[in-house]
Amino acid sequence: MHAWEAGLVVAAAGAVGGVVSAFLSEDRGFALPQTVGVDGTTVLRPGFVGHVAVGAIASFISWGLYGPLSDQVLIGTNPDGTTPADSFGISAAAVAAAAGVGIGGAKFLSNYVDKKLLQATASVAAGKTADPVAAGHLSNAQPSQALEIARNMAA
Repeated sequence: MHAWEAGLVVAAAGAVGGVVSAFLSEDRGFALPQTVGVDGTTVLRPGFVGHVAVGAIASFISWGLYGPLSDQVLIGTNPDGTTPADSFGISAAAVAAAAGVGIGGAKFLSNYVDKKLLQATASVAAGKTADPVAAGHLSNAQPSQALEIARNMAA
């Protein structure tokens, strides 16, 4: 297996981790990317596409830094003057680690977006009249639902 093929396998495993993360996110599946407008600003909700992309990239970075080829010269020559090897293997551990890193990287993205939505919710709700019923709903709502509840509160 060539190094680029091994890298693609690792990135694909990370992308699978991103799919898993998408199902664990607020959207619970294959939601498409969308933007949410909040008081003149926009929050991007990346959907499953963002989860898959971040999972693939995060796992590839982890593999490149800590994987079995981290010390291998891929371009140029080795210190002893030989050229890089033409093929490389990839272990089950590297693929499993890539999937795990993919889930973690994509979850980081999801948490970042949720944080932005919850900050926007707090900003909107702070300008509204106190509403004990809405407060009860806010405590159990997903971030995008919380933003809608805050927007519908009486001014």
